[in-house]
Amino acid sequence: MTVGVGTGTGRLASAHVVGAMTGWRSRVMTAAMVVIGLGWLVWPLVDSLSAPSRRQVNDEAPWVLAAALAMAVALATTLWRDSGRSARVMGVLGSLVIVNCLVRALITPRLMGIEPVYVVPLVAGIAFGGPAGMLVGVWSCAASSALIDSVSTALPAQMLVWGCTGLLGALLTRTRHVAAWLWGIVVGFAAGPVAGLFLNLTGWPTDTVPGDVGFLIGLGPAQNGLRLLRYTAQTSLAYDCMRGLTTALGMALVGLPLIIALRRVWGVHAPAVSEGLRHLPGSQVSRDALRRRRRAARVNDLWRRRLPDDIDQSDGADQSHGAERPNTAESDPTNSPPGNPVTQEG
Repeated sequence: MTVGVGTGTGRLASAHVVGAMTGWRSRVMTAAMVVIGLGWLVWPLVDSLSAPSRRQVNDEAPWVLAAALAMAVALATTLWRDSGRSARVMGVLGSLVIVNCLVRALITPRLMGIEPVYVVPLVAGIAFGGPAGMLVGVWSCAASSALIDSVSTALPAQMLVWGCTGLLGALLTRTRHVAAWLWGIVVGFAAGPVAGLFLNLTGWPTDTVPGDVGFLIGLGPAQNGLRLLRYTAQTSLAYDCMRGLTTALGMALVGLPLIIALRRVWGVHAPAVSEGLRHLPGSQVSRDALRRRRRAARVNDLWRRRLPDDIDQSDGADQSHGAERPNTAESDPTNSPPGNPVTQEG
């Protein structure tokens, strides 16, 4: 579990921003989704001889979609466990999913690539970390597709691309608010053409395209990769650039206030450490070291000898409560001052 160092005022420090309480379970699940998804998506380029036909793609589409949804459920479960089974975690992320579904249903008119749907996953990745951004992207794509009735064989690839857009936000998680916002604009613009290139892999291997832009069985990854680039440039590059421009514009308009608000709503508390270790980064102080430090402090308090200042304070407390103190001059003759042999009576 990621631990952050607070500022002492209860607000999140802009210089030390941490993810949404992610742990090894959600990180492993996120990595598995990316590796399996990208491997499935680029397989026709890697081995063109075993590329599926259009009929095979249609027959396997329900099973691929079921596997994608199962991995999305597993990611939500692991993130929930890594966050300490907190309903607050899933509530915030679920709210972002709902907002992105409404954005796609109300704002996206499917005209010239005006699709600001990558903004919310990217902001979630910046504010909360990679697994959270992946989760918001995957689930908002699946839910919004069911909402607007656009479920197709390309849905698993779309879920992967949306999730990877949110995952890119993790690169800016530990940067300051303004820097994360500015870099988010750049990443949002680049996400458009890159997403279009990967989404073309869902239909291009099974389409019969004349000329030197079509997929050919038997060619190597480099040759078919060049054909894919030419195909993208001739068919969808303008649409993809408009999508990237829309994402960058959305980040420029609402990115900064959303990043600041989500980071402060999430909040980071200072770890319970001693004053000497309070200003150290949480990753450099292990739990065993803190436990040994507290144990040593308790032993030191138990065996610490009382100083003269402590004795005077305790005596003053006894006098204030009316306690009777013995006459030290009579009980201990060694404490009495030496008598003057001239003036002292024998």
